[in-house]
Amino acid sequence: MQLAMTRTSKTSRSKMIWKTRYSHTSLWAGTGALEKVLKPLCSSIGYLEGDEATLSAVYACFLFIAHHLKSVSDSTLEGLGVDRLSMLDFVHVRLKTIVSSVHVLAFVTDPLFYDMRLNLARRYGQEFLNLGSEVGLFTQCRDALERIAGNDDELRAILAEQFAYFLAMRMEQTLFANVKHFKPWLIWAQVDDANLCHLARVLVQVHSNPSSAVGGERNHKTNSRVHSKQRIRLGEERCQRQVAIAFNAGQLERVLQKRREEPFLIHIANIGSECAEGISSGNPPATGDDLEDASDVPEDEFRIVEDPSCILDQYLGDVDDVEEIIGQGVVYRSQMT
Repeated sequence: MQLAMTRTSKTSRSKMIWKTRYSHTSLWAGTGALEKVLKPLCSSIGYLEGDEATLSAVYACFLFIAHHLKSVSDSTLEGLGVDRLSMLDFVHVRLKTIVSSVHVLAFVTDPLFYDMRLNLARRYGQEFLNLGSEVGLFTQCRDALERIAGNDDELRAILAEQFAYFLAMRMEQTLFANVKHFKPWLIWAQVDDANLCHLARVLVQVHSNPSSAVGGERNHKTNSRVHSKQRIRLGEERCQRQVAIAFNAGQLERVLQKRREEPFLIHIANIGSECAEGISSGNPPATGDDLEDASDVPEDEFRIVEDPSCILDQYLGDVDDVEEIIGQGVVYRSQMT
């Protein structure tokens, strides 16, 4: 009986420690601040690793993250012990290790991100779109076109002229505005304007590239089918190769969407527009749910409960219940399991 009471007192002390630790406001304030800063980053990574991600979305996601960091309140950053400039510098440094001038060209020539580019330039200035690069956005696009043209001086001059013509166009007065939700290579494949014909052929190839190493590896495996099922059964490493064949077969049966209707992508494409004014940039719709401010969260939600530690009661049990069980001669370890 004394041993049972000792265990009960230890359980009571342990429970008080858990309650004190998890009911402290600083813990939940820091957790909420961390979620607000990292959620756009996690949503961007999740989208870019999918099959439907386009090459232009890579640069758009970096711009979205930079815009989000500019919009986060000072109190949130102070709660995490970081400053805004350091976070933006981290985004710029990480961008240089991933993005090339071809990514910039894909972003600028994707009609879906036309409004995003104009809205961010209007809000923060044209330099913000460079994301820390000393080279301007359009200059990077021209560099990419020069690399694509190679040693063909005539093609280089034609691409530069047609790219300038594209930048001078008003998107609202063209077909681009009506079909911008289609995949970019499908849009440029339908361009029959004589003033854009050479540029269109180049951009179809640019936008057809995978958005990430994950997509590249996936396509590489799809095109590298080896041997037949019958031959694999007679050779070595039968299990591994059968798995590879099954994976390739599944990849070959993929049917990619022609339109871009992902809520997350539509959200970042509308940054700065009227339909996105009421949406908090710190909570992008990674799923189909609408974004909501913390003040609109119902009272039964976990993050605004008055005593968060009370949620643990259903798992830890109550001290009175433990004493009653022990008094009935039940082994205490069964209460913990």
